[in-house]
Amino acid sequence: VIGTKCNDEVDVPLLVYVSREEKPSYPHHFKAGALIVLIRVSGLISNSPYMLVLDCDHYCNDPTSARQAMCFHFDPKHQKKKFVQFPQRFHNISKHDIYDTRIRGTFAALWPGMDGLRGPILSGTGFYMKRESLYGSSIKGAMKDKQSGVKRQVRTQIGFMYNSVVEDVITGFVLHCKGWISGTRWSSGLTDIGLSSCYAEICLYPLFYCLSLWGIGTIPQVCLLNGIPLYPQASSPLFFVFLFIFPSALFKHLYEVLRTGDSVGTLVYDQRLWMMKSVSVHTFGCLDSIMKRLGVREASFLPTNKATDDEKTKLYQMGKFDFQTPTVLLVPMVSVIILNLTSFAVGMTRIMVAGSWDKMFVQLLLACYILTMNYAIIEGMMIRQDKGRIASPVILLSTLLST
Repeated sequence: VIGTKCNDEVDVPLLVYVSREEKPSYPHHFKAGALIVLIRVSGLISNSPYMLVLDCDHYCNDPTSARQAMCFHFDPKHQKKKFVQFPQRFHNISKHDIYDTRIRGTFAALWPGMDGLRGPILSGTGFYMKRESLYGSSIKGAMKDKQSGVKRQVRTQIGFMYNSVVEDVITGFVLHCKGWISGTRWSSGLTDIGLSSCYAEICLYPLFYCLSLWGIGTIPQVCLLNGIPLYPQASSPLFFVFLFIFPSALFKHLYEVLRTGDSVGTLVYDQRLWMMKSVSVHTFGCLDSIMKRLGVREASFLPTNKATDDEKTKLYQMGKFDFQTPTVLLVPMVSVIILNLTSFAVGMTRIMVAGSWDKMFVQLLLACYILTMNYAIIEGMMIRQDKGRIASPVILLSTLLST
């Protein structure tokens, strides 16, 4: 404890470090549990009405952030505001940001767009929280207690109590359900027009992405291998409907990329990472959640690895993916690429021999697009010789599964 002397010679603490006891049988890695302890301790020391929450490897680089947050909290028109969420900014990001470390789409597009839906979702770090919003009461109860001068016993409501590995989202959801709202530094006024839409989009996008990507990355290709056309012929008027939908989705993404200050090349990296995540981490994340609900297993939770590796850092700065990751995550990605390679080769052969380009054009174009966007995987399979390449056993296992 670091402190200073006040007029009556009593130590007033300025900095207090609180650490929870670690037990093998207790899930002590959850940040929300540590916050509960800290809130109770700080309630006895200062009982400050507002708190800044940061991850252990984050810090506030804007000395005016507290004033910006208080402008929202002190606004008499928005007494329901429970937290003000700031975007995350990271250092040492490579030129192409191949792993989307900046989380560009979230903090530059999705979160500002949620200002009209009671504000953004709690991101777990970088936010100024109103203490009374965590005391277990609704906004109506809190306002009533404030007017009547009634003081209630603290009972904190953080997502750790709900046994979730994403306690920050659960915390924000619970507080939104109790009537509290949130704000961002981009807010120009909040309109209470909905609650569930932003949470549904954020919480279910892994399921939507993995289902859609598995479908579009395998079904047309299997049909292409067997000579089964799925889409209208290139000479059909309906072909122009498909020709409009696909580029329009790309132009929407391109507009978002350019609007947030990035280059056209970012579109390629975004699309590539979106595809890779959808058939790997999103897929297994959904399966993990489903098995938890069925009682087959407990939800897994591993803290982010903060260690650095010189060789991995070198590959990252060169814009090359490091494929030294668990085989279970690599096999789905490589299997899809092998399937697309095979179907594209067979489809091109069928067109040159039988001349059926009119029927199979869309499926060939789709396979070509997937292969082009995921060239990094093909490079890791066939060209690269560094330690970050895709191992031969993974390629062999993926080939067996794709056939």
